[in-house]
Amino acid sequence: MTQTEELTPYELFGTYRHIGIVVRDIDAYGRTLKEMFGYEPSGFGETPPDETRRYKGEYEDFKARMAFYNLEGTMLELLMPIQGKNVWQDYLDEKGEGIHHLNFDVIHYDKAVAHLTDLGLPIVMSGTSFRRPGCRWCYVDAREKIGMYLEIAELP
Repeated sequence: MTQTEELTPYELFGTYRHIGIVVRDIDAYGRTLKEMFGYEPSGFGETPPDETRRYKGEYEDFKARMAFYNLEGTMLELLMPIQGKNVWQDYLDEKGEGIHHLNFDVIHYDKAVAHLTDLGLPIVMSGTSFRRPGCRWCYVDAREKIGMYLEIAELP
């Protein structure tokens, strides 16, 4: 396939990566996962400083703590907002804790994002990856269509 050929939506979004769950207390939620299912985190993270961050089109110095759980066939990502205006805190304020987004790792980032925005789904938050330096990510608001956000993350 050449770069000028059109890609189908399945070709754009074929690599599903994780489910994002927004929580108020990441440590308490992690203890509950361990008590209920025996799940142990495989890693932790915190959003680093990033001058490319945008929340609803404007720069915002948001921050979250993250915990990652590698399960057979999928990953759970726990997110606890700790600073700034962001979609994680918005979700907590509107809905409480719960499934916030599906993440897709994509090779054709610009095409994948354009496909979703062409469908009328707005980009509500974006930045660059701390796990993949130089790679972009964004949250697209798909709540009216499927009840959650989509996180699109660029693969190197």
